[in-house]
Amino acid sequence: MKKNILINSALAILILLGSCAKLDRAPETNFSDTDFWNTEVDLMNAANRLYQQMGGYGPDNRADDNTNQNIDAISTGNRSVPSTDGNWNNPYNMIFTANNILEKGVKAKVTESVRNRYFAEARFFRAYAYAQLIEKYGDVPLVLKTLAVDHPDSINA
Repeated sequence: MKKNILINSALAILILLGSCAKLDRAPETNFSDTDFWNTEVDLMNAANRLYQQMGGYGPDNRADDNTNQNIDAISTGNRSVPSTDGNWNNPYNMIFTANNILEKGVKAKVTESVRNRYFAEARFFRAYAYAQLIEKYGDVPLVLKTLAVDHPDSINA
């Protein structure tokens, strides 16, 4: 009995000591620029963010052939106009992401063809965001670099 307790205690101590070495790790949810912009996977993940920001492409529930559905505020004509929407900010957020890729992606240790692929995606999404803005508002500010929130040219300033 004492032998089992002694063996179990020794195993518990070994497990605890072995796990202590793994506690000194960098956080996996927060990245700094020095930690992130290094590999092709980093460029791919940054470009994937542009696809997430694109949004807005889901099923169209407003069509006449949409039968057996619940009546909502749009179909009854009772939808109120929101006081704010993302028509201005969402494209500029996409533009910020694209500019960020173009500025910081140059330090990634990848081939020129890989870099050009992700830079082309970033330029496409930046152009797409400007197309959305120009369609709704006409002439809009052209931002070709990342701006800090407190920068005088920033849309949030």
